[in-house]
Amino acid sequence: LAKIKSGAGVVVLDEPTAGLDPVASGILKDKIRRVRDAGATVVLSSHLIAELEELAEDLVFLVEGKVRYAGPLAGLKERTGEAGLERAMAALLTRGGA
Repeated sequence: LAKIKSGAGVVVLDEPTAGLDPVASGILKDKIRRVRDAGATVVLSSHLIAELEELAEDLVFLVEGKVRYAGPLAGLKERTGEAGLERAMAALLTRGGA
């Protein structure tokens, strides 16, 4: 793993927990939260919806290269009327999120 500096302005992570065991994954997620809480912008790409729900404040949801939603995670849930991110994303795909 590369060192994530707390003073960094922007940190970009692509599938950061892929291949990690649960202990290492938890340690990395804690570090991501600390860096974010210290003021860094963390850009996270992941197919693990639970990971996104746990770490993200804002989302950009892409479908076939087109933005289907950009905004706060809570806003997506409110827009779709779904309590969880997985179902909210599914609502965007199946009913357009309305």
